[in-house]
Amino acid sequence: MNLKITFYILLWLVFIAYSYVAFPYLNDKVMFPVGIIIGTGAWLFNRTTALLLCLLALIHQFINYEFFADIYETYQNRLSAPAAILFVAGTITSIRSHLNDVRNLNTHLDHLVKKRNIQLKKLNQQLIKDSEQAKILNSQKLHDGMGQQLTGIQLLCSSLADNLLEEKNPLCAMSNQIGMLTTETHNQIRRISRLLFPVKIGKIGLTAALQELASCMTDLKSVNFSIIEVEKIYPIAEATALQIYRICQDLSLHAIEDLKAKEVTIELRQMPSIFQISMAHNSKSNLNNPPSDLFGLIKYRLQTVTGSITTKRMSKNHEICILTIPNHELLNEQK
Repeated sequence: MNLKITFYILLWLVFIAYSYVAFPYLNDKVMFPVGIIIGTGAWLFNRTTALLLCLLALIHQFINYEFFADIYETYQNRLSAPAAILFVAGTITSIRSHLNDVRNLNTHLDHLVKKRNIQLKKLNQQLIKDSEQAKILNSQKLHDGMGQQLTGIQLLCSSLADNLLEEKNPLCAMSNQIGMLTTETHNQIRRISRLLFPVKIGKIGLTAALQELASCMTDLKSVNFSIIEVEKIYPIAEATALQIYRICQDLSLHAIEDLKAKEVTIELRQMPSIFQISMAHNSKSNLNNPPSDLFGLIKYRLQTVTGSITTKRMSKNHEICILTIPNHELLNEQK
């Protein structure tokens, strides 16, 4: 038998014995505990059981009062006691029913939250995947489309310069300048394409990929961009390294283009429990207020690596942005 039912039956037996023993001394006051017992039963069991318990209490009361009729003092309690018992049972069962409804509602809401979190995670992953595919597509268009056209223009300029040189035409120098400008434009297209679609991070490592990012930024934006590996970092899975690379790329572009920073430094640290990246810049504006679309994308990327980001203003022209990722996340990705 259920321990709860056994305990409740014993409670009733003790009360019945107590009521018959104590009635000559306490008179109708011995019935006061019945309210607590009925309330306990209403809380432990359902509404129907509570009503049956009320009936049991009334039967016990009737027998008790009839048995001790000669010493019974307050006959008015024959009506007030049943009303009190029914009131207690109804109140307790109503409270219990409402609490169960709230508990069930909370369980349902927890289930919905978990379901929505799973859907949100899938949407985040799809958003990042679509973003990467768009960048790869644009990179290929730049490299294969404009790159090939610029290569053709370079060949034509070179041929034109040779012909003008043979004819000793003074426009030969101008043709050479056009060819040099075309070459420089082609190189910039390659750098932009490399920013959109970096080299295989899984092969060269995160540090080398960030150094290439710094080199491209330095050439394209005319800024001082440096990468410092303070401590040797562990090998990182390509998927995780790519997200870290994109976060650094987005934040540095925001600092350079929007905040007009002229110096950017990224430091990599491998600590016992965390992997930390610190990005410092010399802009007077705060890095923690990026455009909403950029902030949303960075937030999604951080969720995929279970990372966190904080900013600290060291001085008027010096702010540090710290990206932290637990080491176990990097290990899980590698597995």
